[in-house]
Amino acid sequence: MIYKRKESFRFTFNPPPACIFNIVEVDNMRLDSRNAEGILIDISPSGAKLASKLDIPIHHKKIKIKLSFKINEDTIYANGILIWKKTTQLGNNYGVQFVNASDLTDVIMEELKTYVKLKK
Repeated sequence: MIYKRKESFRFTFNPPPACIFNIVEVDNMRLDSRNAEGILIDISPSGAKLASKLDIPIHHKKIKIKLSFKINEDTIYANGILIWKKTTQLGNNYGVQFVNASDLTDVIMEELKTYVKLKK
């Protein structure tokens, strides 16, 4: 699936923070996979790009994940759908579109503001 991001902004981390995710649904069938590790490459109020060594076959499947990460001190929890995958030499990058992100948008914006202030 080709997906073009049309966001007002996307914040790229340097260095990228660690994240934990697990698959909670595949094609509307609930499941509870084990936790997988990754790194959060970038984020926007409605989605993120994460990298992982895990190879998830996402083509023609709707895969929902539960994602947790820290930008500052507080752990942020997000639910999302894997919408694209790109294989790299170091593993795989995945595009995540957050679902039910209305409350999450404000949390991400505040965390990023604090992150930028602390990095100055």
